[in-house]
Amino acid sequence: MMKRLPKTWAAGVLVLLCLASNASSQVASGKAMPSATYQPKASSGSMPLKGALKNIEKEHNVHIIFQSILVKDQEVKTEVLIGKNVEEILEVLLSPLDLTFTKVDARDYVIKRVKNTPKKVKKINRSSVETLERQAGQSVIEGKYQKKIAETRNRLQERVITGKVIDENGQALPGVNILVKGTTIGTVADIEGNYTLAVPETAKILLFSFVGYTTETVEINGRSVIDIAIFPDITTLTEVVVVAYGETDKSELIGSVATIESKTIDKLPITTFEEALAGQVAGVNVRFNTSVPGGAPSINIRGTSSISEEGIGNQPLFVVDGFIYGNTNDQFNNPLAGIPPGDIASITVLKDAASASLYGSRASGGVILITTKSGKAGATRVSFDSYVGVQVVPDLVKPDVLNAHELARFNREKWMDKYYDDNGSFPTEEEMEANDVINPADFNEGTDWFDEITHTGMIQNYTISASGGGENANYFISANYFDQEGVVIQTGFRRYSIRANIDAKLGKKFRFGFRMSPSQAVFKRNGGTDPQRAAFSVDGTVLTSQWLGPDVRVRDFNGDLVPWEESRLIASRQNNPVYEQQVRENTQTTNQFNTNIFLQYEPLEGLILKPTFGISVIANRTAAYVPEILGGGIAPSVVNLAPSQAVFNYGESFRWQSENLVTYQRLFNKKHDVEFLGAFTLQKSKSFGQQTTTRNLNEPFKLPNTDNIEAELNNVQVFPSDGASSQVSFIGRIKYDFEDRYFATAAFRRDGSSRFGEDVRFANFPSLAAGWRVSSESFFKNFGIDNILNNVLLEASYGELGNNRIPDFRALGGVRLGGNSYVFGGELARGRASGGDDVPNDDLTWEETEEIAAGIDLGFFNNRIVFEADYYKRKVFNLLNNESLPRVTGFDRVFGNIGDLETEGLELLLRTVNMDKGKFKWNSDLNVTFSETIITRLGEDNFPIFREAVNGGNSNLFQIRVGDPLGLFYGLKYEGLYTEDDFDEDGNLAPGVTGYNGGGGNPTVGSAKFFDANENGGTDISGDGVVIGDANPDFTFGINNYFTYGPFSLKILMAGIVGQQVYDNTSLLLNNFDPVNGREDLSTFNVDSNVKDRWRPGDDPRTKTIPGTAGGDRPWRWANSAHVKDAGYLSIRNITLSFNMAEYFSRQLPFLKSGSVYFSIQNAFIFSPFDGNPEAGRARAGALRPNVNFGSYPLARTFTSGLRMTF
Repeated sequence: MMKRLPKTWAAGVLVLLCLASNASSQVASGKAMPSATYQPKASSGSMPLKGALKNIEKEHNVHIIFQSILVKDQEVKTEVLIGKNVEEILEVLLSPLDLTFTKVDARDYVIKRVKNTPKKVKKINRSSVETLERQAGQSVIEGKYQKKIAETRNRLQERVITGKVIDENGQALPGVNILVKGTTIGTVADIEGNYTLAVPETAKILLFSFVGYTTETVEINGRSVIDIAIFPDITTLTEVVVVAYGETDKSELIGSVATIESKTIDKLPITTFEEALAGQVAGVNVRFNTSVPGGAPSINIRGTSSISEEGIGNQPLFVVDGFIYGNTNDQFNNPLAGIPPGDIASITVLKDAASASLYGSRASGGVILITTKSGKAGATRVSFDSYVGVQVVPDLVKPDVLNAHELARFNREKWMDKYYDDNGSFPTEEEMEANDVINPADFNEGTDWFDEITHTGMIQNYTISASGGGENANYFISANYFDQEGVVIQTGFRRYSIRANIDAKLGKKFRFGFRMSPSQAVFKRNGGTDPQRAAFSVDGTVLTSQWLGPDVRVRDFNGDLVPWEESRLIASRQNNPVYEQQVRENTQTTNQFNTNIFLQYEPLEGLILKPTFGISVIANRTAAYVPEILGGGIAPSVVNLAPSQAVFNYGESFRWQSENLVTYQRLFNKKHDVEFLGAFTLQKSKSFGQQTTTRNLNEPFKLPNTDNIEAELNNVQVFPSDGASSQVSFIGRIKYDFEDRYFATAAFRRDGSSRFGEDVRFANFPSLAAGWRVSSESFFKNFGIDNILNNVLLEASYGELGNNRIPDFRALGGVRLGGNSYVFGGELARGRASGGDDVPNDDLTWEETEEIAAGIDLGFFNNRIVFEADYYKRKVFNLLNNESLPRVTGFDRVFGNIGDLETEGLELLLRTVNMDKGKFKWNSDLNVTFSETIITRLGEDNFPIFREAVNGGNSNLFQIRVGDPLGLFYGLKYEGLYTEDDFDEDGNLAPGVTGYNGGGGNPTVGSAKFFDANENGGTDISGDGVVIGDANPDFTFGINNYFTYGPFSLKILMAGIVGQQVYDNTSLLLNNFDPVNGREDLSTFNVDSNVKDRWRPGDDPRTKTIPGTAGGDRPWRWANSAHVKDAGYLSIRNITLSFNMAEYFSRQLPFLKSGSVYFSIQNAFIFSPFDGNPEAGRARAGALRPNVNFGSYPLARTFTSGLRMTF
């Protein structure tokens, strides 16, 4: 589905959200008032609040539940109690103390603190709370379960305890762990907070625990019914966020950090966890260039930070459970594909330099911290998560090329137009018949090759996990199987993984942790589905399907696939891509084993010593086979077929990481909270690879062995490779927090990397951040606006980061056989050996980043509306990339530090609670990001860097120049078509009208006309190139809405880009009008359907957008602005509707602790003016060649239905 977006749509959405949020935030809820009144004896003076509450209980026969710390040392006046009912008494007593109450049932009340920005309490001992027991008569719960208790006792010969757990609001609290102290005997409260637990006669104490709440210890004392209320842990009222080398309360977090919790990840039917970031985090741009199975999207945090050719420097650093994975994931090599999204507890994105500084040596592209799930104390929980679905190709991304009848008509008209151009009139039917010109009547629609190579792909996922533990140990174990059938035939991805996470206490001072995760990922990518070779290679099946002659058959009359067949409409023989996919093999298997352990020792309170050690072993095996019949290239010879070929790649990598951390935290004078961190880390990696290529295999064998290859040595080639690198780091950090008002963090990191020159291997990366919570100041509270504006936080930071993500040994240089030409004696000479781009460079050193940032966080109406704004400015020095060398050196280029750049941006976040009334809840998130990157230096002479649109392209579409943003398209400015007014009576160009240079031929009426930028009287691609487009967006955004009504929930996630453009290289190549072997009625390839709007003799050129065919098409296929397309979009990434069956069927399914069924659509709709995937781009293109559409693997729309259950 595609619709053009009005210019004001994004602003309109923002305004509507703001209005809805502000309006809904004013909704108030009322409390029912009982008719009973309280008439105490007349008295005066004051008394403790706790005593007053007890008196109210006795006088009026009600039960009031409260946490002891809430009423401690609180005094109230007694004379205000006369003549008031119970609710009025409580209101008068509690409101001056920032307390309130909730009525649980007819005679039960719970006292709680007024919901406001909580003031964090430092280092306070957890105090026990009063248990919820009935004061008079038999307990309602006990009566309800009396029969069940008796039956269970008779059956098990054990004591059975039942009860109910509620929270501070008197609401049932499901999921609470109930454990017999000193044992592993336990259970979990059901959806209504009820529990039943059989305990030994020797049991004395029950432990009630829940994340974010106090752990309550209750003596059994012979009771069979224990009801209890548990309260939020006042020491952890704020959200805990995983940060570099530790955790911190979100309330005291300084810097730009975003977190996505498992409750969000678990509800998305995604292949890899990177997909969960799309549209969720301001400043994080996730581009789905392709849907190749198992591949990763492109992730960019806060704009461009590097211009390395492979784009590695722009990718974030991934850290999983403290182990650094690096950042080499892409659609071809994704080591993170072995991590099932269901194993992840949280994803934390460190965006600014101060937050990421402790990973400073590799964090210039930002840091993504992944924390996997761990067990919790209590009975074993078994969870099962499964979904199945289908993937289809949406109409938007299907190529629009001519069918056989249309192409025959196009070829015939092309011949007619050339005849007209030569003779001044159209040919007769007899003349065309005599010249055997193609006749459309001989053709039907023919073959839709794209439909033939695509199909509906199945997808399925199954995960089973078990978690639990006791007082001293907990565990999480999971197993996952995932199978994805790609939408291109004979492509797919399969994953098998196991995870075991164990944490244990070894006495009072020691803790031990163990993480292990073996996995296997199998990628099937027959046909080279994303072409990365020369522009005219058809190794990519997707691109092949657009170029092929639609008159060629897929199968013969017997139903067998036709390997190849001559086309009557396009040049020469073409391989059948369906057959190609069936007989060609290209399978990569990645076996991965990761493990890390830690031992934590706390010799003194607050002092922690924590050594960790981890290893990662990855073995890659790729087997590829191409039979002789396929040949290669755009028009392989029928007579001289290319030989059959098999390629076998094998590679291993081994990495180990050792970290030794010391932390010390102490609270001085109950106000000054200080934390120190020191660390020493080592990391080393080694890799080995070997590629074996064989030719002339004897059919039908497909893999090389000594029996099926010819005897010549040249038929077998072996290419070995090795890699090794190491890094050492020294880390220090100090954090300071004064009364939850003033925050400061200072960090320093010194790194040494073996990848750089011997004398420049070390670099320092400091950072400093400060924050001020204005809303915690007394003067702010005196304004009396706490009920409107409850939170104000100002923050600023400065940090330095680095980048060493380059191939190994670049500083050392190397020699390889083959050689390059070099200048000797004024002539080119051929060398026998050459370093190519591996020229030694002893000065090769770190790419360094400096960033300043400032932000403000605002909370309105008790955080019902949250607004955050972050500004940043980043400078990158010593950019790492190749630099060209003169031929006289004998080398082509050298890898060095070639330049600098600057990035400036602004991130906005609006989070709202639009509705929270009864069963219906509606929350929204809106994030917007503005960012621009400018090149400020290139080498000593600021000479531009030139890059083609694709390898082997015929023009430098990208020209990186000082003072310009990255991502500008350069080419000819298209000015429409030549008209008759541009020519004189003799058919020559009129005075002042420019023609073509550089072999462009002579323009005629209907030819493409371009701007003569250098005013030399003619246009050509080398001299008249100007800026013709911009790949950079004006801004990116995400809009997410969450609806809940009873057991139903609906989630709609949207993301979009405004202002970006795409260079449509595919359309350019499919506008090939050149004659073939002198025949105008043949085409080189099939052509884009836009040729239907081309100029033909008799048309007014002013009404057409595509030039005529008579004059050839070479100038039209020069890089020009006509092929630059607007590609802003709004994408509805995900729609998920779920039903909480555990809540709805709690009585019928008491064994089900939680459970839901859901239906989801991924990539549901895309609204864009671009006819194709607006996020299309070349893999590994990096920052220098963005947004080039060139036959990428098609984006898939996924429909899934799933089931989640926990027992």
